[in-house]
Amino acid sequence: MIVKEKDLSKIIKNNFYLRTLLLELEGMIEGHISFIKAICTYSHKKGILNIFELLHNIRIDIALQYKIIYREKEKILEIKLDNGQNVKLTVIR
Repeated sequence: MIVKEKDLSKIIKNNFYLRTLLLELEGMIEGHISFIKAICTYSHKKGILNIFELLHNIRIDIALQYKIIYREKEKILEIKLDNGQNVKLTVIR
């Protein structure tokens, strides 16, 4: 399902807050980061996605996004940015 930016904070709060997450980055920066009981928030006014836990802290500016896809069944959030960077956030069971 394609998501509008104004609905993103609700989806993140309900599905990704205090969960074990895998963050996959593809594009200019590539990598995989695992978060255990991550605190995941999104600020619509600033356009910043915050993901942090005890060891890791990452802030992603998604104001330049052109497509946000949320697959509810798989609990996967994909964000495609204008600069060629793709961000994929997955809930790990």
